[in-house]
Amino acid sequence: MNFKISKHIDRIIATFSSMKKISKFAIKFGSIFSAILFAIGTFLLAYSRFALNYDFYTEFIAVNFIKNSVSVLAQFIIGALIFDYVFKQ
Repeated sequence: MNFKISKHIDRIIATFSSMKKISKFAIKFGSIFSAILFAIGTFLLAYSRFALNYDFYTEFIAVNFIKNSVSVLAQFIIGALIFDYVFKQ
């Protein structure tokens, strides 16, 4: 069982290491951008709960920042993988 899992993980690592430079850059940039959005959302959520005594609109914006950070990361990863697949020589 563990051998199958490690075989699949090795295959995924080999695939990602053979990607083009632009696709790797897109994934790295998307990860950093997503982390920044997540940090902003987390800061706003904590600020809303502890400093503003629960402001509904600030919390709504913070939760949307956090949700969108996950969506942005997925879009960057999928876009980079599709770009690499389409333009692979």
